[in-house]
Amino acid sequence: MQPVIQLCYSISTTHSDTLNLFCECTAAKPIQKNKMSLYLGVISFFVIITFAFLFVGFSKGFKYLNPHFDPCPESSSRRGTLIIIGQNLLSQTSLSSKNDMRKDANDVVFKALEDNYARYFDNIFKATGFIIIAIGWILTSDKSREFLERHNLAYWVLLAGTFLIACGHVVALGYNYISSIKLIQQLREIGYIDCRYFKHYQISYIQICGSVLSDSILFSALITILSLRGQ
Repeated sequence: MQPVIQLCYSISTTHSDTLNLFCECTAAKPIQKNKMSLYLGVISFFVIITFAFLFVGFSKGFKYLNPHFDPCPESSSRRGTLIIIGQNLLSQTSLSSKNDMRKDANDVVFKALEDNYARYFDNIFKATGFIIIAIGWILTSDKSREFLERHNLAYWVLLAGTFLIACGHVVALGYNYISSIKLIQQLREIGYIDCRYFKHYQISYIQICGSVLSDSILFSALITILSLRGQ
């Protein structure tokens, strides 16, 4: 029994450098994998925002993405009030019929503005819930992790699908933001009620920036976790 122990001891002391090198290599693999997953998440974050900005800008107009763009300036509201007063002085009868037409148009556009505002926050809540459920499913389900580790095709399809969903979601938020601006402009052109009374239904620049940043971070976190668990 003693010679066996001495032999094991001599082997361990003789090849200690080799064993240490092997341990360092095996420990470096998960560290390198974590860094690559982190890089993938950061790159995904910037790609999602850049893609959405360019897509929305080229399709709807970059002027609407200017933080100083105001669809309802105070000067235009005052000019609209003066025009209405002048029309009242010219003809009370013709103005009554025009007011009825303006009221109907105002109601239609205002309803569209309300629906757009509600749809904007509905998209945010659904996307947030989807991400939380997906992250919880990956972190708590051993079967899901094993499945992704065994099937590379399913892993890459899930990873690419998550990225495409993220891009589409951020683009949809940008469309909601620009739609609210255009609807406010239409209410200003109708001139039935001063457009500043509808501005609480307008999606502000701060709201769209906060939503895009927060949702992009969540989607990037999901992509990072997928890349960690899927190989």
